Amino acid sequence: MSSYKCTPVSKKKLKDLAIKFRNDFGVMGYVFPVLEIIDNLHCQGLINLLIVDNKCELLKDDEIALYELSSNTMYIKYSVYEEASNDVGRSRFTLAHELSHYLLLYVLKFGVAETNTEIKAYENPEWQANYLAGELLAPEDMTLGFSVKDYIEKCLLSEECAIVLWDKRRKDK
Repeated sequence: MSSYKCTPVSKKKLKDLAIKFRNDFGVMGYVFPVLEIIDNLHCQGLINLLIVDNKCELLKDDEIALYELSSNTMYIKYSVYEEASNDVGRSRFTLAHELSHYLLLYVLKFGVAETNTEIKAYENPEWQANYLAGELLAPEDMTLGFSVKDYIEKCLLSEECAIVLWDKRRKDK
């Protein structure tokens, strides 16, 4: 079974990149305006954005959003776009994940290639996008000591994401 291998990157580097991107986007508070940033990138001609019907054949049945490097296009199901515009945490994370693919693969030009060999987490583009998304939405340096409730209320994360982030940071101490 093949998978994709990406330019290796450490957790520290991803944390640093999140701080840099938040600064570049002018984000100062806890809430990362992911939808506004994606819309602005699209309006500036920096990324193609397609909001698609929930039954769109461009996305697999289990896909709700997708970043395609070859066309520099982000596909987002209409329901996910609407939920993110209403600050639904799960949809905000989904968009932050796809934005992270764009930032790592298109902006920073991380190499990515199909492989049949085992890959480490730090070489996995999905792990990288998840980690960067978490740091964009709730940077560790700004959220030290946060409870699950704090992540949900102050960073607009879903309960599931808040629990995962809280648990990972507690274990990393």
